[in-house]
Amino acid sequence: MARLQKAALASGDVKKYEVEEAPAKAAAQGRVTPADCRPLSDWLDATTPQKSTAHVSRTLTSTDVEDGTTTEVVLFAYDRADAEKTMDTLRAATKSKKCATFRDGSHRYIGVRPQPAPVGGDEAVSYKLANRADEFLERHRVSVVRSGSTLIAFRAVNIFDPESVGGDAGDKGGAAGDPEVAEAIVDAQLEKLAGTK
Repeated sequence: MARLQKAALASGDVKKYEVEEAPAKAAAQGRVTPADCRPLSDWLDATTPQKSTAHVSRTLTSTDVEDGTTTEVVLFAYDRADAEKTMDTLRAATKSKKCATFRDGSHRYIGVRPQPAPVGGDEAVSYKLANRADEFLERHRVSVVRSGSTLIAFRAVNIFDPESVGGDAGDKGGAAGDPEVAEAIVDAQLEKLAGTK
């Protein structure tokens, strides 16, 4: 845990971003259906997925008022073998047709698609998905990077109003901008983690 705390991003580590320590969350997931899709749900909150022994979470907000994306960065400690297996399981779930839409308790996630993964670390997996939040669409972009036995989850999220562009919940929403995990955040986190080894 001490190493994760030392490796976590802090104010000043990423230009044009404010960094805040995110409070620890208890696992509050519901029953995921289909069950094979749980790996996708595991990374949506700063909770500790199965096999992880500890985690540290930070929230980054751009100082650019026009950038409405919030990025959560969570470092997870794993046994090396479990870290590798977790990445394999997550990669399979992002490609599974049965997980294009899934439920986690009362939440229904749609539009699950694998995305180009960040460069860096030993391996990485990235995907996007969305869920309804009243009349809005909450859109997520999740990238998980493995560096040795540490997994780093980067989750960018924004809120989209389908009515504002005359679309619907099934639209890709590209006109309003899907959330992106900034390369500067990924690079800064990997560099800081490498400096603690």
